[in-house]
Amino acid sequence: DEVLAENVYLNTDAWKKWNNSNGIGLVYDKATVGGIVALVGNSEISNSTAKTLYFEIGGNDSLSTVCVGGIAGYAYNNTNIAKVEVDKMFAYSDYTGGGSEELSSIIAGAVGVLRDSKVSEASVTNIGAELYGHRAIDNIYIKGIVSQMYGDASLVDSFASSVVTYLDRITTSDYSDVQPVQYKNNYVNDEGYASVQLYYSDEDRNYSGVYVTVYANAVPVDENGNVLYKEYVYVSVDISNSYNVGDYLPLDTYYYYNETTNGYNFISTDTTDANKKYVDQRLYATRKTVYRVELNAENVGKAISAGQYYEYDKEKGNFSLTKDSKFDSNKTYYIIYDINKISSYNLNVTVYTESGNVLVVNRNSIENEDDDVLAEAVYKLTKEEYDSAVRTVLCGTITYELAEAEIFFDKYFDEGTGFIKDSNEFIIKYYDTNITNRDFSKYILVDGRPEIEDIEYR
Repeated sequence: DEVLAENVYLNTDAWKKWNNSNGIGLVYDKATVGGIVALVGNSEISNSTAKTLYFEIGGNDSLSTVCVGGIAGYAYNNTNIAKVEVDKMFAYSDYTGGGSEELSSIIAGAVGVLRDSKVSEASVTNIGAELYGHRAIDNIYIKGIVSQMYGDASLVDSFASSVVTYLDRITTSDYSDVQPVQYKNNYVNDEGYASVQLYYSDEDRNYSGVYVTVYANAVPVDENGNVLYKEYVYVSVDISNSYNVGDYLPLDTYYYYNETTNGYNFISTDTTDANKKYVDQRLYATRKTVYRVELNAENVGKAISAGQYYEYDKEKGNFSLTKDSKFDSNKTYYIIYDINKISSYNLNVTVYTESGNVLVVNRNSIENEDDDVLAEAVYKLTKEEYDSAVRTVLCGTITYELAEAEIFFDKYFDEGTGFIKDSNEFIIKYYDTNITNRDFSKYILVDGRPEIEDIEYR
């Protein structure tokens, strides 16, 4: 209550001095930055002010996300932020990348990311952002009050005023949209996975606030029972007859192989001038969508269907049909991306508790359980079940895309019974059946949707 943060500065010059090098930015990994607090959970911030904030964002190709908020970078788990004021906040980045990954920026006047929490009566004035080197495909979210909302979150009775400006090289535009990006699922856990959340409290409230989060992912399976993962490969192309050394290459068309990073860099507007030009003996490629095949153990040594399975050499950009007549467990195979190659799905379900207590699929494996992944099970889906599943729900005027954990909720959990046996006859349960607050049949589904009311740009 009644916190004042004033004249807060983060800049690359300070970073370079501390690092004693020509660093390219303030942060080299995921970063969460706030004028008052970076990360806040299960708390309350009220009657507080942040003034004159300057955040300079750097990065490199491995940096994935920067969350910036005038009050808080990331607020979650029933945090209540009320009656707060932000005046004069500026976010700047001249990072232009150079690799296949780009800096993702989540910037907001009050809260960068709001998950299962509330912001009310927030006033934000004089907010600016100047970012360079981003392409349209990059994740850039700049909002006046809150940038992104997850799960059971609400933003009410708040406003932003003055111009929020976004500049990218020569493009300048006034920014007046204060509607945050609403993540369209029941719940998003700490890692950003679309999930459902189950809640337990017995009748006497002896065990209130016990949560279980379920993440479900439908993974395609081919006709031979092999699991398929969608990936990209970079296939070499010979352009030596089309360009002379030093010629500029067309943008947004080719990738080139970077031996230092063992990866492929996209040639775009943000690419350095030297790398936009054709270089003799350099490997150029285009990107192709494929399925990586995870072999079913039963298929190892069995005959391979002709003309279907490929091998890939990343360093040569060679993607070609395998010459193997039988599946080799020491090799990675691929097939062309085509939904007609899918015959069924595995619904991979991961269950964990935020309280950190142990859950098990197989009672005999208690001592081997990893506390970070507390239980896993696999359920079978027919292709027809998957294709006909309802994927969206209309809530007010907004259509939400459901998470697979919601769509197939009845496949793995039955309220009144608990978790259903999976395809291996395993059932998710708490390892100690004497603990009454792990009676999963009494858990109920938490149904949360972001809510926005009475926010405006003045």
